[in-house]
Amino acid sequence: MGLLEEIEAGCINKVEDRLMRTIKIGQEGWLEQGFKKGKAEGKAEGKAEVALRMLEEGMDIEVVCRTTGLKRGDLTKLKRKRA
Repeated sequence: MGLLEEIEAGCINKVEDRLMRTIKIGQEGWLEQGFKKGKAEGKAEGKAEVALRMLEEGMDIEVVCRTTGLKRGDLTKLKRKRA
């Protein structure tokens, strides 16, 4: 292999390495965003479930709102969906 071929091969390897690192960083970012989104959705679903159970137990809607952080309108929508 001549000098020119060695230089070209070295450049190609460097470009491939950079590309692979960039792809890996991108994938890790996507995974992290996906986990964060999933965690947030899970928390919201958990709050909604607890709020509905509280209402089913006869707790005052204002207490449920303060306790869960959900708005009265959101609770009303949740109750309608469950019915």
